[in-house]
Amino acid sequence: MALKLSKNKIIQEKRSWGEDINIIVKFLSAWPAAIGNDKIIDLTVEKGTSILDLLDYFNEKFGDIFSQIREKIIILLNGQHITALDGLNTTVKKSDKITMFLPYSGG
Repeated sequence: MALKLSKNKIIQEKRSWGEDINIIVKFLSAWPAAIGNDKIIDLTVEKGTSILDLLDYFNEKFGDIFSQIREKIIILLNGQHITALDGLNTTVKKSDKITMFLPYSGG
Protein backbone atom coordinates (compact mmCIF):
# COMPACT_ATOMS: atom_id res chain seq x y z
CA MET A 1 0.00 0.00 0.00
CA ALA A 2 1.46 3.33 -1.02
CA LEU A 3 0.76 6.61 0.69
CA LYS A 4 0.04 9.83 -1.10
CA LEU A 5 0.59 13.28 0.38
CA SER A 6 -1.94 15.84 -0.72
CA LYS A 7 -2.08 19.33 0.78
CA ASN A 8 -0.96 17.95 4.16
CA LYS A 9 -3.64 15.24 4.05
CA ILE A 10 -2.61 11.65 3.79
CA ILE A 11 -4.61 9.41 1.49
CA GLN A 12 -3.90 5.68 1.38
CA GLU A 13 -4.03 4.34 -2.11
CA LYS A 14 -2.05 2.32 -4.58
CA ARG A 15 -1.44 4.46 -7.61
CA SER A 16 1.57 5.49 -9.64
CA TRP A 17 0.65 7.58 -12.66
CA GLY A 18 0.35 11.25 -13.55
CA GLU A 19 2.20 13.67 -11.33
CA ASP A 20 2.86 11.18 -8.53
CA ILE A 21 6.40 10.01 -7.82
CA ASN A 22 7.83 7.17 -5.76
CA ILE A 23 10.49 7.79 -3.12
CA ILE A 24 12.15 5.72 -0.41
CA VAL A 25 12.62 6.93 3.16
CA LYS A 26 15.14 5.05 5.29
CA PHE A 27 15.43 5.44 9.06
CA LEU A 28 18.89 4.69 10.48
CA SER A 29 20.06 4.41 14.09
CA ALA A 30 17.92 3.91 17.17
CA TRP A 31 14.42 5.37 16.91
CA PRO A 32 11.91 5.49 19.77
CA ALA A 33 9.73 2.38 20.02
CA ALA A 34 6.63 4.43 19.12
CA ILE A 35 7.99 4.86 15.61
CA GLY A 36 8.10 1.10 15.23
CA ASN A 37 10.15 -1.25 13.11
CA ASP A 38 9.52 0.39 9.73
CA LYS A 39 13.12 1.16 8.85
CA ILE A 40 12.40 1.60 5.14
CA ILE A 41 9.19 3.16 3.85
CA ASP A 42 8.18 3.38 0.20
CA LEU A 43 6.00 6.43 -0.42
CA THR A 44 4.09 7.74 -3.38
CA VAL A 45 3.91 11.52 -3.18
CA GLU A 46 2.76 14.35 -5.40
CA LYS A 47 5.27 16.15 -7.57
CA GLY A 48 6.49 19.20 -5.63
CA THR A 49 6.45 17.50 -2.21
CA SER A 50 9.11 18.99 0.06
CA ILE A 51 11.12 17.57 2.94
CA LEU A 52 8.96 19.73 5.23
CA ASP A 53 5.84 18.03 3.82
CA LEU A 54 7.39 14.65 4.64
CA LEU A 55 8.18 15.74 8.21
CA ASP A 56 4.59 16.93 8.61
CA TYR A 57 3.40 13.54 7.36
CA PHE A 58 5.64 11.71 9.84
CA ASN A 59 4.39 14.00 12.63
CA GLU A 60 0.88 12.85 11.80
CA LYS A 61 1.86 9.20 11.37
CA PHE A 62 3.99 8.86 14.52
CA GLY A 63 2.48 11.53 16.77
CA ASP A 64 4.05 13.46 19.62
CA ILE A 65 7.18 11.34 19.88
CA PHE A 66 8.22 12.38 16.37
CA SER A 67 7.48 16.03 17.18
CA GLN A 68 9.81 15.80 20.17
CA ILE A 69 12.77 14.52 18.15
CA ARG A 70 12.05 16.34 14.89
CA GLU A 71 14.55 19.16 15.47
CA LYS A 72 17.37 16.67 16.12
CA ILE A 73 16.91 14.59 12.97
CA ILE A 74 19.67 14.67 10.37
CA ILE A 75 18.26 14.34 6.86
CA LEU A 76 20.12 13.29 3.73
CA LEU A 77 18.70 13.35 0.21
CA ASN A 78 20.52 10.90 -2.03
CA GLY A 79 23.47 11.02 0.38
CA GLN A 80 23.68 14.83 0.57
CA HIS A 81 22.72 16.80 3.69
CA ILE A 82 19.63 18.90 2.95
CA THR A 83 21.34 22.05 4.27
CA ALA A 84 23.60 21.85 1.18
CA LEU A 85 20.44 21.88 -0.93
CA ASP A 86 17.35 23.98 -0.17
CA GLY A 87 16.92 22.85 3.44
CA LEU A 88 13.41 21.83 4.44
CA ASN A 89 12.10 23.39 1.22
CA THR A 90 14.01 20.87 -0.89
CA THR A 91 11.56 19.07 -3.17
CA VAL A 92 11.82 15.36 -3.80
CA LYS A 93 12.03 13.83 -7.25
CA LYS A 94 11.29 10.42 -8.70
CA SER A 95 13.31 7.60 -7.10
CA ASP A 96 14.90 9.88 -4.49
CA LYS A 97 16.24 8.23 -1.36
CA ILE A 98 15.78 10.12 1.89
CA THR A 99 17.78 8.96 4.90
CA MET A 100 16.88 10.16 8.39
CA PHE A 101 18.86 9.47 11.53
CA LEU A 102 19.41 10.75 15.03
CA PRO A 103 22.90 11.80 16.12
CA TYR A 104 24.67 9.64 18.67
CA SER A 105 26.46 11.06 21.66
CA GLY A 106 28.25 9.67 24.63
CA GLY A 107 31.49 8.01 25.27
